[in-house]
Amino acid sequence: MARGQRFRIRSLALPFYTPAALAAIGKGMIMPVIPLFARSFGAGVGTAGAMVGMLPLGAILANIPAGFLVERIGRRNAILIGIAAEALFIALAATSRSIPLLAVTLMGAGAAHSLTHIARLSLFRQIVPQTHRGRAIALLGGEFRLGGSVGPVFGGFIASVLGFRASFIADASVLVVAFIATLVWLPASVGAPAASESAAGRRETLAGEGRSDATVSPPNGLAIPGLAASILAGIRSSLHIVRTRWKVFATACLAIFMLSLMRIGRQSIFPLWGDAIGIDVAQIGLIFGIMNGVEIALFYPAGMIMDRFGRKATAVPCMIIFGAALFFLPFAGSFAAFAVVAIAAGLGNGIGAGINMTLSTDFAPRERAGEFIAIWRTLSDSGSVAGPAIVGLVAASFGLVVAPAVIGSAGIAGALIMLFLVPEPTRRFRSQPEGKRSMLPTK
Repeated sequence: MARGQRFRIRSLALPFYTPAALAAIGKGMIMPVIPLFARSFGAGVGTAGAMVGMLPLGAILANIPAGFLVERIGRRNAILIGIAAEALFIALAATSRSIPLLAVTLMGAGAAHSLTHIARLSLFRQIVPQTHRGRAIALLGGEFRLGGSVGPVFGGFIASVLGFRASFIADASVLVVAFIATLVWLPASVGAPAASESAAGRRETLAGEGRSDATVSPPNGLAIPGLAASILAGIRSSLHIVRTRWKVFATACLAIFMLSLMRIGRQSIFPLWGDAIGIDVAQIGLIFGIMNGVEIALFYPAGMIMDRFGRKATAVPCMIIFGAALFFLPFAGSFAAFAVVAIAAGLGNGIGAGINMTLSTDFAPRERAGEFIAIWRTLSDSGSVAGPAIVGLVAASFGLVVAPAVIGSAGIAGALIMLFLVPEPTRRFRSQPEGKRSMLPTK
């Protein structure tokens, strides 16, 4: 790898952004098709809707094992294996003829995607300088949003012409292209297993964290052959990370948990409130489209702000504006007012584009970054699981008008935690020259 060149974000375009964009578009192709595909098997509405949740459920269950695997097989290998496995599971989903098989294959695809995502983020931690990381990861987050907007259009068209199974086959085909792109453009020398990293680099990192080499070296169980020993070693390693970095998880990760809760809660609250005030589904869809457009437009400016003024400069306004918009939702009794509140929520969410992924890489140790990011994702993503449950519980107990305030309060609490309890991560790097060199060849 070329270490004598200054880092350029465009060096990430072919090895990272192109495969990620393809995968995001492919995933978008099947998202609106999954419940309809399940309905074609005779599944009820509730079961069909639950099938959409199999992808994130598989990811959450696989996060920590995936982080352990990333550190053992290397980040590039993990990305390739993850993409290939996801393509295989999606192809198997296309052949499903029962709800249990569809659920298992979708969970497998979610687990495989988790492996790819964790490996990619830990590789960004390794090769992207902190001074560019906000923009680099915001671009990655923007691609996910773009794929979620473009993919359903293609997937719906393919399903209407060729049938539901064709959308899954199209997704698998796109993932194959993403695999080939990664194989060709991501250098084999990038993202070697943690065990092969230089001892000098390890000592430098540990010295900066005030720890000795013994505290983070692989547990002794790794020397014992067998699956059980490897699993035990992974558990011990993860517990060590939680024990030594609990303050980060209890503050920064907790704030992101609140943000995740708001983000997923919004998906339930806004349609329900729009329906309650008499707005039809087409108008609600139009507003959601505008809201997503605002978020897509803001992802790169958000990255620039993060790199220039710090991560908290976007995280705090994001949660305050987002939370305030939810507080005002019960006062929106017309289409115009509803649209203004929804766009304000999109503005707040857009300002925080990529903040979850960026903070997870900022706080991750240079050694065992994959395991740290996996634990972070497990904790923060649980907000996505809790959000709909909280909305449903509050709405059933106190009425729909109370639910936005409860979810909005979580955002305000997250902003206060981020403002007063979380140290600005960029301060740790301002005196370090490592970020001024590229580990990828520029072309």
